[in-house]
Amino acid sequence: MNVYEHILQQIYGKPQLLIDEKRLFLNAIYERVVIAITTEQLNSGKVYKAVLEEMEKDNDLRLWINGSEPYNQYAFYVQIAIKLGVPFTVVHSKRASPFGLVLATVSVPSNVNNPFIEDHHFHFDAEDVLEAS
Repeated sequence: MNVYEHILQQIYGKPQLLIDEKRLFLNAIYERVVIAITTEQLNSGKVYKAVLEEMEKDNDLRLWINGSEPYNQYAFYVQIAIKLGVPFTVVHSKRASPFGLVLATVSVPSNVNNPFIEDHHFHFDAEDVLEAS
């Protein structure tokens, strides 16, 4: 690394890959997402058992939570994560994400083809998200 690159890194931080993808998935990258529920799903008050089941069966996970949502909407998932020893992070971002909660693997890509629970509370429009970016 030359001096110029070193100075830029000190000013702006380390260069990151997939920044928009990380913003969308609350700091996780899509290939590692096991389950993602939208803010609408999180705020519905419904407990998604699939999230709990995944936390129980895999120890290479991290829970990412949208910090823009009220604590009482995600408190149950935090309590379960603590009980099961799943690390979690509450993400506060300047850019809005349509996701309220993302469960992702830490060290390897997940083998999940569709990490979304598409019920009547599910609403995710990629075009809306890209336009807001």
